[in-house]
Amino acid sequence: MLITRRKVGEALLIGDAIEVVVLEVNQGRVKLGVSAPPDVAVERKEWRLVLDQNRSASGSAASAFVQGILGAGARVATGTPGATGTGFRLPPRTESPIEPGISSLPGTSGG
Repeated sequence: MLITRRKVGEALLIGDAIEVVVLEVNQGRVKLGVSAPPDVAVERKEWRLVLDQNRSASGSAASAFVQGILGAGARVATGTPGATGTGFRLPPRTESPIEPGISSLPGTSGG
């Protein structure tokens, strides 16, 4: 971990492609600007933690819900509507262009 002091307008470089600039300092708060290539995710850590917790909880709840509906040992059929199977195949998930790292089903609105 690098520990350093920076003044407003000063910056840090991370590798060759990421720059962190101190934009403002007020009453114990610091405003930072981060410049990074499009393929590098820049997120607030607390958002990532909440997102991970939500994904974990929804996966467990969904699994328990499906098992409760189908009964123990039941199998989910896959296929396309009208095919011989009794279920539907969902389209592949795509990454949201607005919130990288958050996937959604086509035709839905993000996260």
